[in-house]
Amino acid sequence: MDQEDLNGANCELGYSLVETMMSFSIWLVTVCVFIPVSSHLYSERMEMKKTIEAYRILFEVKQEKLYERSIILDKKERIGSKFSIQQKEEGEILCVYWERENKIQEICTKSPL
Repeated sequence: MDQEDLNGANCELGYSLVETMMSFSIWLVTVCVFIPVSSHLYSERMEMKKTIEAYRILFEVKQEKLYERSIILDKKERIGSKFSIQQKEEGEILCVYWERENKIQEICTKSPL
C-alpha cells in the first residue's frame, strides 16, 4: 500500500448505505409532513373564500333592501357553492346560509329597515 491509499485519496466516491437511508428518510418525513399540511391549508383557504363570499352576498342584500325597499329571497351560486338568503323575525334580520364540511353555516345581520 502506498501513502495515498492510507490517506483516503483513492477511496471510492459515492454514498454509503447509511447516508442513502438517512437521505431517503429525511425526504420521506418531509413529504409525509408537508403534503397533508398543504392540503389542509388549501381546504381552509377555500372555506375562507366561501365565508368572504357569504359576507359579500349579505352586503349586497342589505344594499338592495336599503335602496329598493325590497329583497328577492333566493339562492345564489358563486365559487362553486350555493348560498341561501332568508329573513328572520318578520324581516328584521337577514341571514345567508351555506354548507361547510356537511354542516350548515350562517351569518346574520340586522336589516337596514
